[in-house]
Amino acid sequence: MHPSADAQQVPRRGNEPAVFRDHLQSQGLRMTRERRRILDEIFRTEGHFRPDDLLVRFRTDGIRISRATIYRTLDLLVAAALVRRESFPGGGAHYERAHKVQGHTHHDHLYCVSCGAIFEFHNEEIEQLQDEVCQGFDFEPLSHTHQISGLCGPCRQRTARARGTRS
Repeated sequence: MHPSADAQQVPRRGNEPAVFRDHLQSQGLRMTRERRRILDEIFRTEGHFRPDDLLVRFRTDGIRISRATIYRTLDLLVAAALVRRESFPGGGAHYERAHKVQGHTHHDHLYCVSCGAIFEFHNEEIEQLQDEVCQGFDFEPLSHTHQISGLCGPCRQRTARARGTRS
């Protein structure tokens, strides 16, 4: 069984503010207007984002939230298991809604080291193989990330054209 498939731990879609508020209270913190705006923006966002993407969106909309507040709130959201942090080679930290949140299913990643594109995929055969490996080691998986770095099609084509013009 995949850890992300545990329906007991999946917050209902739209319940993220209550989950986050409970987490903040357990840390002796409160839900500020800025934290709520960051949470709302993240759950309007599809796919991956960087902290500076949020900063640009807020500034474009005339909302004043500091870079430090965004980073601190992202750390809190990761700790609350509402957001996942992914690190890609040379690409820094990217974030996305956590897999356990309804409406966002488990997936793995292909990362282009040239242009930074991120492609999400899910392959049940890979998932089953991972489960078999864990069983073989009597290991209980709690989570995992699977990431393949390489070159996307357009970047491979650009590289091939660049090589062809130098010859």
